[in-house]
Amino acid sequence: MTRTGCQAGGAEVAALLAVMTLDENYSTDALAARLGWTMSATRMMIQTAQDTGVLWQNYQGASKGPILWVRRERKRESAAEPARPVGELQGYEQQWRIFRDLCMLTRTA
Repeated sequence: MTRTGCQAGGAEVAALLAVMTLDENYSTDALAARLGWTMSATRMMIQTAQDTGVLWQNYQGASKGPILWVRRERKRESAAEPARPVGELQGYEQQWRIFRDLCMLTRTA
């Protein structure tokens, strides 16, 4: 399922990607014209391809004008697992002791 809640087929996404050249910008209406699809069907396929990570929104364009899409060879990393630091925290215990001492200094009797 896509963000729109509609079932999208892999053949339609493959057809969308087939008309796109790598690293070239396309607007939604240009893709719809190339494929002969309606704008809503094209938007649904763009969202599906974007969810799989093979289609990216190009943010380099001006703020006015159509949204541009670009096909990339690499896929986005999944956001399922957040990055975690590896190894020991340095200076953590010292900072904790400094904070504790400061709290004890401001403590009223």
